[in-house]
Formats: sequence, structure tokens, C-alpha cells
Amino acid sequence: MSKEYKKKTNIEARKRSDIIISELPPACSEFFLAKGNLSAQSALSYSQDYKQFFKFLISEKQGLNGKNLNEIANSDLAQVTSHDAALFMQSIRDSHSIASRKHFLTSLRSLFKFLDYHGVINKNPFEYITVSDKRERHLTYLDKDEKKDFLDGIESGNGLNKHQKKYHEKNSVRDLAIIMIFLSTGIRISELVGLDLGDVDFKKHRLTVVRKGDTESEDYVYMSDEAEGALREYLDMRQSYAPAKDEKAIFLNFGRNISKEDGKKEKESAHRINVRAVQRLVKRYIEANVARQAGKITPHKLRTTFAEEMLNVTHDIERVQKLLGHSSIASTTRYVESSEEDKKSLRNLTQRE
Repeated sequence: MSKEYKKKTNIEARKRSDIIISELPPACSEFFLAKGNLSAQSALSYSQDYKQFFKFLISEKQGLNGKNLNEIANSDLAQVTSHDAALFMQSIRDSHSIASRKHFLTSLRSLFKFLDYHGVINKNPFEYITVSDKRERHLTYLDKDEKKDFLDGIESGNGLNKHQKKYHEKNSVRDLAIIMIFLSTGIRISELVGLDLGDVDFKKHRLTVVRKGDTESEDYVYMSDEAEGALREYLDMRQSYAPAKDEKAIFLNFGRNISKEDGKKEKESAHRINVRAVQRLVKRYIEANVARQAGKITPHKLRTTFAEEMLNVTHDIERVQKLLGHSSIASTTRYVESSEEDKKSLRNLTQRE
């Protein structure tokens, strides 16, 4: 089931975050011990943010040059100023989206609030730092015409080079199903790659997903008729991927060629597609068919495309919040329930025109 995949990814995230935390200033270890309720993915993203911030600090702040991250003492942390905080936020402005910069701000405020509370520092340097909330709508989602060009390109293979066309011949049916589910349901990339065969209910036109976090909460997302048709077509040819025995994943990667001792090559059984492979396929078709959005549209931006479309149709941010599986709107708006009927009524609003 999807829960097995979720459990596996959480274990991997914990291992990765533990490695990063061991490299950080000792005070960070105390922070993560105190915040024992952080999900595995949150712990990983927080630790990655801290690593980037402290690497910046070492390179820019006098007195820290040449130190390793784990050599930054509490006395060094006490010297971090609001000017240092502002310089760091400025340094990531051009390379990170508004959402990413807000995440940095949230994670760093949390750390330094903890340090302030425990008397390590005298003032939280991130307390009054802000991130502009100006939206970059033209950069963050596909409009109706771009969406049509994108989907048509996946079906036809238009714009692909010779090598990519060989890939397209093998994977176009799978790729179209993946993209249609993204655009039809707004699920996260981790939720999509975690889908198992038992998560499909064609009678009720829905998929069961395991939502973000360690709680392993299940939710339903409803497919449009077009997305459902694309998924059925893919499942009819899924066996051509030669899945490994007992492989439950819906979406598969073709197995690699393995060299045997006698010099011959043998095809490896197919396993669950990974996040990186999905990111690459989105990038490939966007570059070929929506060139003006190249480098901008990612699987997450397909989720944003769904959200924008739903908001334009429903004019109800709280319904969209539930459809996306969010516990809050921009971390400040109260969570509001949306009924199953609400979600069912929206399932055909994302058809291709």
C-alpha cells in the first residue's frame, strides 16, 4: 500500500536529516531534540535550510571564516545580527522562489526563537525580517493554452530530439497519465510516485493518497474523465514494463540493462518510478512544447496550475485548501473542512479544452 512507500521515504528522510544535523552547530541538535514532533520531511527541509544559512555565515561573517559548521559555538550564534539575517535573505532572492524564501524565514525564525528562549542569544535576528508577498503569476503556472500545448506535446512527441523520441515511444502513455493526474487532482509529487495499484477506485473515480507528514493520513482525490481514461490506458500496458515480482507501484521506470559475467546484458525488472524521473519528464516536455516556461514549470507548479484553476472556478480558497490537502492557508488561515461532495463536483473541471 501507499503507507509502505510513505514509511520508507520517511525513514530515508530521517537518515538524511540526521546526517546533516550532525554537521550543524551543536545548538541545532538541541533544537531538533526539543522539536521532536517535526515530521521527517520537515526535519530534513529545516536541516537543509540551516546548513545553507550557516555556510553563508561562515563565508561572510568575520570571525567565522575557516570554521566547520559544527564548530560554530553558542557564543558565535549570539553575534548573529539582523543585518546578517537580511544579507542572507538578500543572497537567496534571485535563486529561490517566494515560497522557498518564506520557508527559509519560517525555519530560521523557529531556530533563533528557540535559542532566544533558552538564553543562547539576546534577540531573534529574524524577528522583523520579511519576504515580499508580490505574486509572480506569469512564472508559476500554466495558462489554458500552455496546458493544451503541453498535453498535446506529450501525446505527439512534437519538439523532441531523436534520443527523446525513443524515450517517448516507450513512455508516452505513462507520461500522459502522470501529467493528467497532476493536473486533474493537484496531488504532490511524493503522493503520485507513492500510488499503488490498490489505491485506484475506478467505480468512484478516485485515488487514495497518503498525505504529507508522519501521521500517514489517507485522503481521496477525484480524477477527471480524461485523466481516468489516460490512467486506464496506461494500466492496460503496464505489464510491458516487466514489473518486478510483487511490485505494487502504479507508475514504473523501465529497468536498466545489467551486464552479466558472460558479457551479455540482461534487462532489470521495473520498479516504482522515482521523484527525479518525474521531474525530468516534466522538464523534457515543457522545454519541447512550452519553451517560454522552460526552467519554471516543475511538478510542484503543475499543482499550482490545478490550484489556480480551481480558485478561478470556485472562488473559494478554503475548498481549494482541502483539495490540496493543506492544513492551513499560507500558515495563517484556519483549516476548513470540505465535503466529499464538494470534491466530487469538481472532478471534471480540469478537462483539456
